[in-house]
Amino acid sequence: MGALPEQDDTMPRNSSAARREQARTLAAAEGISYTQALRRVGEARAPVDEADGEEIAPVVQKSKKEIRARQAKTGKAYNAAARALDHERQADAEPEVFVAGFTRNGRPWVSSWDGNELHDVNPACGHHLGALCGGYGVCTTCDACYCAELAYTNAMDAEYEREMNEHLEHDQHQADCELCERERQKSADYTRCPECGLAYPDGIGDHHKHNPPYCRPLPAYRLGIDWGYLRGQHVTLIGPSYNITGYVLPDQPAPDPRAYHPYLQLRRTDPGYEGEVAPFNPRDWLEVHPAPAQ
Repeated sequence: MGALPEQDDTMPRNSSAARREQARTLAAAEGISYTQALRRVGEARAPVDEADGEEIAPVVQKSKKEIRARQAKTGKAYNAAARALDHERQADAEPEVFVAGFTRNGRPWVSSWDGNELHDVNPACGHHLGALCGGYGVCTTCDACYCAELAYTNAMDAEYEREMNEHLEHDQHQADCELCERERQKSADYTRCPECGLAYPDGIGDHHKHNPPYCRPLPAYRLGIDWGYLRGQHVTLIGPSYNITGYVLPDQPAPDPRAYHPYLQLRRTDPGYEGEVAPFNPRDWLEVHPAPAQ
């Protein structure tokens, strides 16, 4: 067994920082784990402390009864018995750390232990309070406590989701809606797509239909068509993947020519759907026959 490295005189002889520094040096010199080195440093210090008769404040509050029982069992001084209990608890609580900075199971070991084990762990979740590193959001192996950060992130996400749901209900621009205002600015007052540059001939309705960044096709027919001419006629609706035939009910009001979604009622006549009545928007189809006059 090699001799213990000399202690830095700038640190108090019995300070926790001095013991940890000496243990790290010993671990690096002999290729043993940090925990083993820490035990050897503590065992080597025990005779010195007993001779000096110094009373060292225990890292963890221990029952005096436990310490006295340990004294009676081992014959050691009070301080030596207290330190022995410390080492046992430390061995149970801390992972065995190797010189490379990894535990036995290969996980990185990040510690912010400040000398008081009661100050390191968040009692609510069991994570280490001070073991925070720059890998937050990337590192998934340490047990540092990012509960506060995650709670804040989740709260912000929930708030954004609420704002987005309200925004999606706006068919027209709302000046008091931050998301509406942001879309207006990015789309140059709803005249073009901010993603692909497609022109919006029908303003905000085209922006919602185009739905950037998905950039869906705009309607084949512009606003201003009086679709009331379809009432009482047999029509064919041609789409990108299927067609529909039917009879547009005559006893319904004509839709507003400026409505972006001019719905009409249709009784279908195509095979398998005969008699089914459903609303349809002529502007959703690539072709409508009979075609409107443009």
